[in-house]
Amino acid sequence: MNLQVQAFEPAAGQIPAAISIRNLSKSFSASKTVFSGINIDIAPGSLVALIGANGAGKSTLLRCIPRLIDPDGGEIEVQGQKVLRDARNLRRLRSKIGFVFQKHNLVGRLSSLTNVIHGAQGRGYGVAAWNQAFASSAIRAQALDCLDRVGLAPTAAQRADSLSGGQSQRVAIARALMQQPDIVLADEPAASLDPQAGDEVMQLFVTLMQMEAKTVVFSSHNLTHALQFADRVIAIAGGKIVLDAPSRSLGEAELRGLYG
Repeated sequence: MNLQVQAFEPAAGQIPAAISIRNLSKSFSASKTVFSGINIDIAPGSLVALIGANGAGKSTLLRCIPRLIDPDGGEIEVQGQKVLRDARNLRRLRSKIGFVFQKHNLVGRLSSLTNVIHGAQGRGYGVAAWNQAFASSAIRAQALDCLDRVGLAPTAAQRADSLSGGQSQRVAIARALMQQPDIVLADEPAASLDPQAGDEVMQLFVTLMQMEAKTVVFSSHNLTHALQFADRVIAIAGGKIVLDAPSRSLGEAELRGLYG
């Protein structure tokens, strides 16, 4: 199937992109190029799905944005500021970017509440965001509100490793809300869940992000989720962007052609 790339060029006078990627490349060895020549502009408040087969580079691309992984070449800007490899710059930019991981990345021996409080670390709370025992009443109240918004306030004192998969991902979403970022990146947030829990978590995630007017980029193998929850779909194959188009103009059958 011959799918065309539709470029998203900022209009004259448009506010800076929330995320701007120019000529990005990444290889893990001389014989394995993950991607090269990646160019993307993501408008503030948009919701973008990143799709592609296993090994296409979706997760790597997401991790390059806050430099959890260093790219080999190219430039990344977040809200008009270059993402550079120095501690002060990274702290400032990462405070604006929440990350929801596929494996949730909770500290299992700690409570749900403490895991959510960890989201305040990016806001400069230091020791006060290490554990609920050190947190102020204001921080605990914020964390409880975030838990309540994902429907898990009753689990505040419960160890994270006793939660179900769906509950764990809801706590991870609450932690991202606690950070109060402008941008949220989510790496296959429903992939480790059963279909029903995955649908529920995606609906909750997208609803909360839209209520907060966040810019969201999520990767997914679930084409239904990409079309249902995103307003734009970007596909990677062979290390290149092979599709960049509004979701309303696409159908699931044609997206499946990317995996053939």
